[in-house]
Amino acid sequence: MDRCALALGEQWERELGDPDSPHSHVNFHSALELDEAERFPQGHLDALQQLGCFEMLIPAAEGGRLTEPEQLVLLGRLVSRRDLTTAIAFGQTMLGSIPVWLAGTAAQKLHLAGDVRAGRLGCLALTEKAHGSDILANEVTGRPHGDGWRLNGAKWLINNAQLGGSATVLGRIERPGRAPEMALWWLHKPPAGTDGWRAHPKIRTLGIRGADISGFELCEHAAPAHSLLKGEEPALYTVLKTLQISRILCSGFSLGAVDTMFRLAFDFARKRQLYGKRVIDIPVVKARLAQSYARMLAADLTAQIVSRSIAALPGELSVLSAIAKYHVPTQAEHIGRELAVVLGARHYVRGEYPHGIFQKMMRDSQVVSLFDGSTQVNLSLIAGQLRSLGEQLAAAKSTRPTAADEALVERLVMPHHACAGWPAQQEMRLSNQGSDSVAAAFLRLDVPSGACGPAIAALHAHWQQWLRDCEQATRIERLAHDSLRVMDLAQRYVTLHSCASMALAWSFARRRESASPRLDDDVLIAYLACCLPAAGIEVSDSVNGRLVDAAAALIDTRRLLSLQDVEIAGAASR
Repeated sequence: MDRCALALGEQWERELGDPDSPHSHVNFHSALELDEAERFPQGHLDALQQLGCFEMLIPAAEGGRLTEPEQLVLLGRLVSRRDLTTAIAFGQTMLGSIPVWLAGTAAQKLHLAGDVRAGRLGCLALTEKAHGSDILANEVTGRPHGDGWRLNGAKWLINNAQLGGSATVLGRIERPGRAPEMALWWLHKPPAGTDGWRAHPKIRTLGIRGADISGFELCEHAAPAHSLLKGEEPALYTVLKTLQISRILCSGFSLGAVDTMFRLAFDFARKRQLYGKRVIDIPVVKARLAQSYARMLAADLTAQIVSRSIAALPGELSVLSAIAKYHVPTQAEHIGRELAVVLGARHYVRGEYPHGIFQKMMRDSQVVSLFDGSTQVNLSLIAGQLRSLGEQLAAAKSTRPTAADEALVERLVMPHHACAGWPAQQEMRLSNQGSDSVAAAFLRLDVPSGACGPAIAALHAHWQQWLRDCEQATRIERLAHDSLRVMDLAQRYVTLHSCASMALAWSFARRRESASPRLDDDVLIAYLACCLPAAGIEVSDSVNGRLVDAAAALIDTRRLLSLQDVEIAGAASR
């Protein structure tokens, strides 16, 4: 993001206030109280609406303030570091809006913009209890009736289902003598008790306990003719392309939660005395914190690259969005488990402040891996494209990049670049057709001399092995996309892609003589060592010490734990 976008983020931070203060708009105290009572955080959302945050859910072309998709990831991150329940309810409104932004008429978009601006929540109703993520098996039906529609069926496990003002609903059009046709309706929820729309009771969940997760049943529900989204492409394509965008935006939820968990564990480790020394001075604790810090920056970079790709590389989102949705939440969960070890028994308490917020963040963050396609669904999306990816990347090794290729990758990996715009539905594709600009750029990268040379050489070797394994596996006829062998290749692809992103960002920073202490030799070596244990990359105690010092510097100067320089509200240390 450019400096203006970052300044807007810092403005949101100041207005949201110190999350440790019970007087701030969205704070830890109220988040814990609402969670314990399983109450919806309507007051938090009202505050976001009054601060103008809902304007960020409306693309600039439709009269809103969303110019760079990366801004929405940042806003989600800033809210999530305070309360994931609030952030997810806010983000679900964007999920329900994306199909309209992609395929709606001018009148539908204008109406939606007014609803969102007023703070009315929305949702995307895809899943049904009998079918889960198998959206092709959905049983909601709509049939023409007069000048409108009659809808029947039920949706289940939907966020904002009761309290939302609208719902974008996936179903099938049924006409006599014709095959069923997938369709999307953008419906305004009628008043409570209205015939034809029955709300299901709230579903109790492990995390985000106050969320409005429920469902609804439609029984001869009367919908106007203009509620149907009549895009230029089939409704299923609109859904799949909607999820390509929303999976990327979910990254902010995970990054915000892990930012708070890291600060809590780090502060505890600096202050707690154990066995005659501070906990942070115990080598194994220092290593855990150092590795967690490196993993956080790598996840941050993945979110940055992929959110910028919404505008800059919309044709590659079918793979990039799946990478982001698999990698960032699973990394956040891994880091959370490591930080729980640092906190010890305190990570498990609910009533004691401030560590009660840690267990809430840890529970809440687990849900991010589930919605908009679970981790297995996203691996399957990558697995289905491995043959074409392997073939194209093998060929990319021997080609020279153009100046335009170099400039594009630099815009993606360097922190202070902007990628503005909102993609047209026609620019997005259901398959990358083998294209992956980031992975291809790394495979063309020369191994440098110096401290990072051996680690980058090891990463190159892992990529070459992956290409060989992929070519061998995809030669086998009828090898199912969901086989263990192919799914393992997909998982390895995600890990290698993240490593390649870090190496490219490190390389471009040095070529442009703009090396950042947030992505120096220590960070790169530590991260590659985490991801490539068989490579034998050594991380010394001194490297761990410098990484812990770098994390401390960000915390003590009230900076987001990110490659972007964002000042945050609150005390430097509790």
